[in-house]
Amino acid sequence: MPFSLSCTFAFTSPLNGWATGIWLSGDVYLYATHDGGKTWSKANDTLIKGAADSYFTH
Repeated sequence: MPFSLSCTFAFTSPLNGWATGIWLSGDVYLYATHDGGKTWSKANDTLIKGAADSYFTH
C-alpha cells in the first residue's frame, strides 16, 4: 500500500484483517487480507463510496 496520512488495522482473526485510512489526496481507502497480512487486496469501491464523510474507530 502506498504512503497515506493515516492507517488503521483491525484483525478479526490471525488471518483476516482490514486496513483503512486516508490517502494524501484525501480519498478514503479500504484493503483486506486473508493471509495474515502477507498480501492485501483493495476492497470493493462500492463498499466505501461516500465514506469520506464517515469516521472509523477500532
